[in-house]
Amino acid sequence: MARITAIQSPRNSYWQEHTARVAPGAQNEQPGDCDIVIVGGGLAGLSTAIAIMEMSPFAKVSVLEAAFVGYGASGRSGGLMSPLAAPIWLLSAQRNADHAWAIKHLRSLVDDAAAWIRKAIPESEIKSETLTLESIGKLTGLGLETLSGILDHGDIGHRLTANPARPASDALSMACHTVNPFGLVQGLARHARALGVKIYEGIQVERIEDSVNGAYILLANGHAVRADTVVVCTNAYSDTIAMARKARGKVVSNYMLATKPLAAQTQALIAKSGRFTVELNGAYVFYRLHEGRLLFGGIDKLGRPGGGGFHVPAAVLVKLEALMQQSFPGIERLEIDQAWGGQYHLTATDLPEIRRLLQVRGGEAGSIVMNTGYGGTGIALTLAMGARVAALALRQPAAEQDDERLHDIMQATRLPLADIARHAAQIGWAWATGGFKKPRSVRHSTKSVGTGPNIAAMG
Repeated sequence: MARITAIQSPRNSYWQEHTARVAPGAQNEQPGDCDIVIVGGGLAGLSTAIAIMEMSPFAKVSVLEAAFVGYGASGRSGGLMSPLAAPIWLLSAQRNADHAWAIKHLRSLVDDAAAWIRKAIPESEIKSETLTLESIGKLTGLGLETLSGILDHGDIGHRLTANPARPASDALSMACHTVNPFGLVQGLARHARALGVKIYEGIQVERIEDSVNGAYILLANGHAVRADTVVVCTNAYSDTIAMARKARGKVVSNYMLATKPLAAQTQALIAKSGRFTVELNGAYVFYRLHEGRLLFGGIDKLGRPGGGGFHVPAAVLVKLEALMQQSFPGIERLEIDQAWGGQYHLTATDLPEIRRLLQVRGGEAGSIVMNTGYGGTGIALTLAMGARVAALALRQPAAEQDDERLHDIMQATRLPLADIARHAAQIGWAWATGGFKKPRSVRHSTKSVGTGPNIAAMG
């Protein structure tokens, strides 16, 4: 049995506890007026800052972070760079050519981002791994067969086989990349500073006001900063800032735990399916190994719990423990060392909100750019979209026409109710008639990892 009684009020995630931090930002000075202020020192904010400097090397850019770089979801996640970073398009790709194109293009951007990270951010511990989606029961098995057909249609490399961990079910595997998320955000901060970005930690923004003369950022300490443009990259914490218009989406809390170091034999059993595994069940749990420990998570709840940003409610911890034991019934003892919570911002489509807000008066483009709502695939999406956000912040055309097309498709995407109903009906029919009868030994080629010179080329 796992032991949970000793775990108390966490103040950091596993990653933040075990990863060295870069030197603090400009702690002894007040931020001054500049060209662009970025609010939020996570993956979204730092990716945007780097892309801005790549596009406009002489721009004066400041990042304002309320706590420390990587405090939020950027330093608390499972560390997957998802190869399917926009899952909503999977529902409509067979009937919508734009969505089919966007899935493939976004995946190539994620591969380019991974190649850049490998060269520029060694702290990220980036690795090429296998993502495995495991069906738990007949219904999710039929769902995997449906997904395989969609990926076939889009010529996206994958493999659908019998599940090596659960022979009575299926497993769909794809090439992916994993990172130490806190190491990645720390490395991005180091890289941004080298390009000339000023990063201020412990600076809390209370209000952002738009005007014809730019944006005014009012800080909790009473100081005010003016910028031509302010980019809001606070994700789950956007509602703590007073603005004329709020970010779209809802706050979702997710919870994870880390075990104590495991024996080599236990590690081999856990890694039998793949290096990053997602179980398709009611809780949608995921897990991976890192330095001999099991990292396990997947319970989502709307809103924030009491007890602080890292707090894990006792009932959630008990549920996580039970799910972990269900995932590894043959392993007698998994001793929990640490548990933590984190929040992210989820939109109706699970796609980010990337747009320049209009001024309240006049209707012309204002001085506030929203860059929030990255949901559960934020590592991949924030890096892939950095250049598009930078172009908006600089009021420049997109670096590539495909950048503009991808962003336009994101903006136009709505919840595909008809496609959801159609796929549900297909799975229901397959359930009633005995399945799709697709050979489980079918194998598909995998796509190679691309290369990219810098973050500005990613979007």
